[in-house]
Amino acid sequence: MQGIQIFCMRKTNSLWEGFGRYTKQLCSSILELIFPSHLYCAICGNIIDETRPYSLCDHCRDHIGWRLKEPFIAHVYGEATRCISCCSYGMYERRLIFRLKYNKKKSTAAIMGEIVADRLKYSEIEYDIIVPVPMEKSKERKRGFNHAFLIAKEAGKILEKPVVEHALTRTKKTRAMRGLSPGERRANISGAFALGREAEKIMGKRVLLFDDICTTFATGEECIRVLHDANPESIDFIAFSAKNF
Repeated sequence: MQGIQIFCMRKTNSLWEGFGRYTKQLCSSILELIFPSHLYCAICGNIIDETRPYSLCDHCRDHIGWRLKEPFIAHVYGEATRCISCCSYGMYERRLIFRLKYNKKKSTAAIMGEIVADRLKYSEIEYDIIVPVPMEKSKERKRGFNHAFLIAKEAGKILEKPVVEHALTRTKKTRAMRGLSPGERRANISGAFALGREAEKIMGKRVLLFDDICTTFATGEECIRVLHDANPESIDFIAFSAKNF
């Protein structure tokens, strides 16, 4: 009898959770119809027209530090990795990133994905698949999504490239990187990743690792080290926003 009660409680909770998700999605869809996101600047919120690139007003677009440099070559465990970014890591770039990560405005992923796609079209990097940096599971559950995957998925749609979400998995919680020195960041992230359940999909492929922010490259370096165990043909790296390249 007790087992039946527990089952019914779990079933009820599951139904309520599903209803809650459906209601939230429905409300978001209605709000998007009434207040289309592309009619407001994604950074400052000022009214724009739909012809503005990336849903940004002229002022905000002009204040982003766009990056069109040649790839920075990083040597990770003896292997050369080409690294590029879409923009610098300034105030305007952070506002766009935080709008997705902390304000949970998922429409921002499409904007950022379009920027990533355009940056890759401009570059000469050749790749077969895109692999986003994974989040720690409890943090992803709390946020409701992995922002890096959402951005990569939107870029992949435009570029017609597959995105392998679970080539990597996060194996431990890490401290917040803010305020840590480069050496402390590397120690913090060491051993934090492992090959995921889709790792076989990258074997023999040209992999493009994606992260939203790169400050010291500690996270990217650790992910690349792990990905090499799956024997890809090559690994390159792109960040939406980076400090050094």
